[in-house]
Amino acid sequence: MGPSSFRGSTNAARKAPRVSICIPVRNDEAFVGAAIESALGQRYPNVEVLASDNASSDGSWDVIAGYEACRPYRQPVELPMTAHWNWFRSQADGDWVLLLCSDDVLRPDAVDICLALAASTSDPLDAVFFEHDLLHGDEVRFRAPFYASPALIPAREQHRVFIIGNNYPLSMVLLRRAALDAVGWADESYSFCPDWDLWLKVTGRRPDGLVGYLPNKLGLYRQHETNQSVLRLRNRAALDEIIRMKDQHRAKFRGDDATLAFLVASSDRDTGRLAIRYAEAMEHAGDLDTAAFYRERYGRYIDVARTWVPETGGMPGSPPYPLPTGSVIVELNRPTAGAKASPLQ
Repeated sequence: MGPSSFRGSTNAARKAPRVSICIPVRNDEAFVGAAIESALGQRYPNVEVLASDNASSDGSWDVIAGYEACRPYRQPVELPMTAHWNWFRSQADGDWVLLLCSDDVLRPDAVDICLALAASTSDPLDAVFFEHDLLHGDEVRFRAPFYASPALIPAREQHRVFIIGNNYPLSMVLLRRAALDAVGWADESYSFCPDWDLWLKVTGRRPDGLVGYLPNKLGLYRQHETNQSVLRLRNRAALDEIIRMKDQHRAKFRGDDATLAFLVASSDRDTGRLAIRYAEAMEHAGDLDTAAFYRERYGRYIDVARTWVPETGGMPGSPPYPLPTGSVIVELNRPTAGAKASPLQ
């Protein structure tokens, strides 16, 4: 039964999985209204929208309080970013949770399509990852999808891909609440990459787990000089956190010697590619000292990235990437019509 069936009656809507869209806000007066409106505008009927102002010093709270259909909260003192994410654990009561950054937006059919994919299998999905384009001011910039097809993916295989790290932009996801609770939500020792670490924990928690993927552009990720990713590049904490995160998850990964050696080499290669990208971004922003910092501090990883030989195997240098082993392509004929799964040959 597709999500469109839920619109027919109040009783049907009551039985539908509940989705909590949680919006943490900190000094985002200019953009948070659009984020809230996109969450409230979901066509799926059983959605609650929670917005928490993290002791902002601008007019963010006034914007949030203006939306009567949103559950507004105001933190008395500023919480660290990841602690603020985890604060929603005590407030959200949905079967699924979507953490939406206060400067990003969702398409009206985002939840509908994610749950249609989840309904395509009797095996419970721990997460549905979906794609987004980039928003620069009023300009939408296309971003190639990570995979080419909607799919059900063995979580363990996606976990391996996450360790390698090519897929950092896969930052929009609908998470099953039970999976979130099982892994303890986000690790508050991270300030730059807690989302990436959370995806790793969710995909690595069950040997027989399953996650979904949608190439559909169901959101827009806003890029501007004051968003958290840019600020953390400037304070030079980004790659040290990423290396620590990768080391922690690589140490727990089980496989033969050749598999583990390849995992280390390919994830180090991606760290080098990130170092190059961050250096170029800082150079473009005119911060030459930070650009030099990334090139010098992470020179070993940059050397791995520049000497990588594609014939040795692994993922291509750019998306769309091949689906992991054991994935099942899902045919979503239309957003709310349910889905049909077929094995990936």
